[in-house]
Amino acid sequence: MYTKSQFSFLSCLLAASVLTGAALPSKAEKWPGVGSAPAGALAARVIGLMCPGSLSHDDIHDLDIYLAKKRLKGETNPANGLNAERRFYPKLEADYIADYRKAENCTADATEMAKDMVQRVRAELKSSPM
Repeated sequence: MYTKSQFSFLSCLLAASVLTGAALPSKAEKWPGVGSAPAGALAARVIGLMCPGSLSHDDIHDLDIYLAKKRLKGETNPANGLNAERRFYPKLEADYIADYRKAENCTADATEMAKDMVQRVRAELKSSPM
């Protein structure tokens, strides 16, 4: 059990951490990991298409190029994910469309996550030859 002074100290510590946390700006939403990912690019593309003003035409164009490169790589080397391309991604895209067709899902967090993925995709496109 805690003594009265330990309890007071812990209460003050908890109150301070809550107040400090509330004063800090929220961390930007990002796709997990540090690099680009086809599933993340697919989600970003759908957000860009379904959520007006979230991404520019250039953003969506770059996502399309990235996804086309990944699709071509999978078709020329089935070990790179041809099954995922043919089976998983169409279903995933349909699920994303169903989610982001609803305006309440087109949040600032979704837009931040999509923009983060666009930056990751552009970095990969820039570093790898076509």
